[in-house]
Amino acid sequence: MYQGLLTRKYLTRKIMPLLSAVAVALCTAMVLVTWSVMGGFLNTLLTSGRAMMGDVKIEVSGVGFPYYDDLIERLEAHPDLVAAAPAVEWFGQIGLPYGRVAQAAVWGVDPERYARVTHYSDALHWRPIDTPTRRDTEGADPRLGPASEYFTGPGVRSWDSVLQRGLSLTAIDERTNEPVPGIALGIRLSGQSRPRPGWYEPTSRFAEDFLPFGGRVTLVVLPSDSQGRMIEPRARIVQVVNEIQSGIAQVDGQTAITRIDLMQDLLGMRGGERVIEPGGFRVEVDPVTGEERFVAPVTVSEPSRVTTVFVRGRDGLSMDAIVEATREATEAFIHANSSRPQGGLLRYLTLATWEEINAQFVAAVKKEIGLVLFLFSFISLTAVFLVWAIFWSMVNEKTKDIGILRAIGASRRGVAWLWLRYAVSIGVVGSALGLAISYLIVRNINEIHDWMDTALGLSIWDPSIYLFAKIPDEVDPLHAAVVGLGGVLAAIFGAMVPAIRAARMDPVRALRFE
Repeated sequence: MYQGLLTRKYLTRKIMPLLSAVAVALCTAMVLVTWSVMGGFLNTLLTSGRAMMGDVKIEVSGVGFPYYDDLIERLEAHPDLVAAAPAVEWFGQIGLPYGRVAQAAVWGVDPERYARVTHYSDALHWRPIDTPTRRDTEGADPRLGPASEYFTGPGVRSWDSVLQRGLSLTAIDERTNEPVPGIALGIRLSGQSRPRPGWYEPTSRFAEDFLPFGGRVTLVVLPSDSQGRMIEPRARIVQVVNEIQSGIAQVDGQTAITRIDLMQDLLGMRGGERVIEPGGFRVEVDPVTGEERFVAPVTVSEPSRVTTVFVRGRDGLSMDAIVEATREATEAFIHANSSRPQGGLLRYLTLATWEEINAQFVAAVKKEIGLVLFLFSFISLTAVFLVWAIFWSMVNEKTKDIGILRAIGASRRGVAWLWLRYAVSIGVVGSALGLAISYLIVRNINEIHDWMDTALGLSIWDPSIYLFAKIPDEVDPLHAAVVGLGGVLAAIFGAMVPAIRAARMDPVRALRFE
């Protein structure tokens, strides 16, 4: 009973214990903010990568592999897998207006299948929106209004038509009025949009400058033969149908997505008849009859090829289970098709998740998180020693009170529990305050960073270095619980020695203390 009364009295009427609570709060906030940002960076890296390539990637580098439609049927028939999409991944060169050139990873995809596997539709930036983005406080995003108010050149299109062109990766040839393959560029790759706080502004009101309104680029790829030797470059002028803002700086600045049939044509991966003895029709003399006859060139039928198949697993399923399901379907596919023409390529199929593809980088980030958390936790030990010093001082100050408690019958354990209970109260108050502070900081960390950049000229988060356009601003409840418990334990450890000292005091000597 007396422990509760004295705890409330000391906690509400003394300044020194509140300093201990402040120390616990600051240390708790420091550790949780660090863990939330760095842990959020790692989570964003993993989830954003899956948003653009699905859960598992099946691939063969170089000339690609055939019979992929059979593989996709087997994958989608598996109960643990939802969808699969073929793709051709290749490095290329993008010729932009005014003689500018950019190197890019070019993905040829089937847009409908690709959208089922990934979040491609969400990554298309130019679309009609009803409400401003979180950081667009002035409502200045051009997507909020009609496209005709922003773009005054010929061939005006609405934001919805730009979105639909991006979803289908199809443009209309103005000369023939026929559909043709289009291309979606990473929003940082084109260089045609200027970033503003929370939104992008088209550079110009002319189509040749603002590419998604009908601008054209030149796509150049360098095919290779079956021996890996480069052959003559191939180029195609392609209309830009939209721009991609995935939130991953590496994708937004180095990736272009077009239709799979265009990439197969440019790289010689489209199936069909191939002449193996060129020269066209020729005249031969029959050695038996002596009559002349026409002989057709020798041809061979080749299947279409792709370099990659993206796979998406069932929601809620572990990554290990998705990988295992993908491996089962792939092995059955290889076994069924390895004896067919060009089936020998199937033995080189490899499976990889986004985390495995970027294993070296992910491992480095995990080690960095562990190191930083260790250092900040070590620094947070100052809270333990501060609580120790304050409680030691309070025990000295309350020596006579301790003697009175012991004289009227309080046990050693009861006196020790008084101080430990006091420490628990300080730890709970300090941890709760620290969690609240860290939550407010993390949830508003992008606004804080923008203010620092504007007012102080201090920009810490560079998207080109950290890969993402914004700082992670989510607090993991489990991390918050661990850090909060750590703050309470720090207060208890700090009060342990002073509590033992108070419990071991001789009541007679304590009563004589001046």
